[in-house]
Amino acid sequence: EAHHFLLWTARLRSLGADFGSLPTHAGLWKAAHRTRHSLAARLAIEHMALEARGLDVSEKTLFRLRACGDETSAALLRFIASEEVGHVGAALRWFVKLGESESESGRGESEIVRG
Repeated sequence: EAHHFLLWTARLRSLGADFGSLPTHAGLWKAAHRTRHSLAARLAIEHMALEARGLDVSEKTLFRLRACGDETSAALLRFIASEEVGHVGAALRWFVKLGESESESGRGESEIVRG
């Protein structure tokens, strides 16, 4: 994720902007803070929900970038989205593995996410 941040920061700078200079939301950072107590919660919320949601909207965003003639940003988004698929898959595998070990101890997945 840090690499993706650096890539987008470089792209913004090439366009004359910088991180924080444009309106955005801090959903990913807020989720990281809220899930700091639990690896399972972090996997479920940050990676399996928020990153997956980003993949859900990536095609629409690609369309918008191309419509504006910004092929450079579109190529960057395609690259990052291809990596996010792997991130979501890895998170799912680890979440299932954590759930299996916690189930053996009597805790279910919803209890794990709540902390």
